Amino acid sequence: MRHKISSRIHWSLIPKELPSRFFVTQEEYEDYIKSFDSVYELESLHRDDTDFKTYAVNNNTASLIGWADYYQKYFYIYK
Repeated sequence: MRHKISSRIHWSLIPKELPSRFFVTQEEYEDYIKSFDSVYELESLHRDDTDFKTYAVNNNTASLIGWADYYQKYFYIYK
């Protein structure tokens, strides 16, 4: 299940420990996101594009699992 949250502002993410980031194709990104039961997608509109940061919840802790920039065609997954 995917939940979308529209912030309409910039976000800043300061994680306690940085996960490893991997550049992937859009198809790989979407397959990875679908592998989680419940995800939360944060939308940030800025300049001329829209970015989405996707989080999964495990043991009441949200973890960054993906970042998609559909305008620039950049897709990252975090492990």
